[in-house]
Amino acid sequence: MFEFEFVVNKDLYEKIKNLKNEKNKSISSIVRDILLKMLSFLTKKHIEEPIRKKDYPRINATKRIRAYLPEEVYNQLKMIHHQLNTFSMATLIREILEVYFEGIEEYGEEEFMNIVKKVSDEIESMRRNKVRVKKIGQDIPRPIAKLYRYLTYFSYDFSFTEFQSL
Repeated sequence: MFEFEFVVNKDLYEKIKNLKNEKNKSISSIVRDILLKMLSFLTKKHIEEPIRKKDYPRINATKRIRAYLPEEVYNQLKMIHHQLNTFSMATLIREILEVYFEGIEEYGEEEFMNIVKKVSDEIESMRRNKVRVKKIGQDIPRPIAKLYRYLTYFSYDFSFTEFQSL
């Protein structure tokens, strides 16, 4: 387990705290359980979202949470944070927690867990079928520049024989 600290706003903290009291578990256990349930949403976010521009989201954080995350979850968060260019891994955790609580409020726990299961089945189907997803687009925007192209020919002994400009 990896120790991970992050901050949340008062509303999100209250939702986590209420769930903690309802389930009679620690806050760390609640966060870990939610992240484990929502791994498929995290994977879907990784597949579908474009690379983000660096931004510094304002969260009005008032509460600090310490969670102990399994190595698999921690490494997946770390990879997605790097590849999507998010401000921090905590940003991803807050987003997943918010999606979870919004889903529970909108659909009810049972219906939302069915939606999560469908997403999980979709991701698992992609794994079984060995689907490869490649994101299209540049990581860093670059101005278009004129590229010079050349064609060079070499003989069997690797000596230069001909040069053509394309």
